[in-house]
Amino acid sequence: MRSFGRFCYLAFCVMFLALPALALCGSLYQLLSMGAFVWGALGAAAVLAVGILFFRRQGEAEKPRLRWAILPVLLSVLFRLVCFWQIGDHMQMLYDYQTALESARGVYAAKEAIFTHWAFYPRILSLWFSVFSDSYASAVLFHIVVGAGSVFLTYLIGAMLFKQLRPALAASLLLALWPSYGYYHSVTSNEHLAIFSMLLTVFLFLTALRSQGKKRWFFVVLTGFAAGSADLFKQFSPVFLIAVFLCLFVFLCLREKGKSAFLQAGAALVLLFFASSLVTGAAHKALERYLGEPVCRNTMAHFFYVGLNAEAQGVWSEETGMKIYELTEEYDGDYDKVQEELWTLVIQDLKENPEALPNTILHKMKIDWAADSGVVDWISWLYEGGTAPMPYISLLYVGSAAYYIAIMLLLFCGSLFAFTKQNIGMMLLRLIPFGYALLLVFSEAQGRYQMVLFPFFALLAANGAQQLMILLRKKREEKIKS
Repeated sequence: MRSFGRFCYLAFCVMFLALPALALCGSLYQLLSMGAFVWGALGAAAVLAVGILFFRRQGEAEKPRLRWAILPVLLSVLFRLVCFWQIGDHMQMLYDYQTALESARGVYAAKEAIFTHWAFYPRILSLWFSVFSDSYASAVLFHIVVGAGSVFLTYLIGAMLFKQLRPALAASLLLALWPSYGYYHSVTSNEHLAIFSMLLTVFLFLTALRSQGKKRWFFVVLTGFAAGSADLFKQFSPVFLIAVFLCLFVFLCLREKGKSAFLQAGAALVLLFFASSLVTGAAHKALERYLGEPVCRNTMAHFFYVGLNAEAQGVWSEETGMKIYELTEEYDGDYDKVQEELWTLVIQDLKENPEALPNTILHKMKIDWAADSGVVDWISWLYEGGTAPMPYISLLYVGSAAYYIAIMLLLFCGSLFAFTKQNIGMMLLRLIPFGYALLLVFSEAQGRYQMVLFPFFALLAANGAQQLMILLRKKREEKIKS
């Protein structure tokens, strides 16, 4: 049993190396196409140097106290306020972002019954508006508060996993000062709540692992509720549940646990599934009552139809993107028939154009993993509604790319150390981005979709910097002794 568990763990470690390697290839390709390779490389080296020096001084074993979380939280608020001060007066919410903002003000759109993640976000935002004003600036302030909560949860997760101050602080600081993510808080998007609820889910699950008896089952239920809440803003629970299953299975094999341990793990997974389903089911019923019409429970077929379409090469187009609306009208809101027809179209396109699939996937990867440019693109397009160039936009592109490359290099280093450092929490943090990367292979190409993974990248990068510095310190000590 232990040998099988070790084999599975090593196989996953090999796979974990693929994701940062893919992201680095996409980032370098993007920098070369921008003609900014030298500046991007220098910026990445600078970020790496600062990250490594952060761990150089002694005292790394200091315990992560809660009071230290104040620093990254305050920095995140300050940085996002500065970003908003720079661009806030020039931002014009368009497309889905405008629809979400208007919906929070009480002007509902037909798409809310189809893409429910664009309906739940404005419902939460409308609660904020009921206390404060319904201005665009008020919405940005809401995002900043939620983003500060995400930074705080990142610190707590880092404290639980690393049990040391510096890596926990580094992870939260990396997220707090992430360039594109800071500017994106001025965009009315559901990603802000998705990131917060995903981090809350991971935090509660790690708390459940540390708990015993009835307290553990209590946190398992809370984890399921949080996973279901995350689903309201971004598809998460399937990836999370599969990641949890794989983690539990591999580590129970590694530790040669008995039958009862496997049964308890199975019961926990069932409980997680039902708890998350309870939240999503209740939320969709409440939304149906609110909108006064049926809502679509699953739009996976739509994203596969757009993401695997040979003619559009996996990118949103008028023909593929609007097909779900045409079918909704044709079948009079019968979403089961709509999804069935979309799946039929997906299979038909794959059969008719089998040779186009590799090129479609390659084309999408260049977009999905292009040096964090997907997030910056949207900031640029919404600046003055895309009618005027954003000042210093090239600097933001290169700075974000450099930051992203440095984090991916540290993440790659951490993945190498994973071969000898077996930790169920770290394995979970690696499996979630890997699962999302697999979804992106089949889904619509959008560079901003990976933004929900930024906190996980920050945590894994902090772990990589920590392990790298420990290795360098050991080498130095061995050299001194010899």
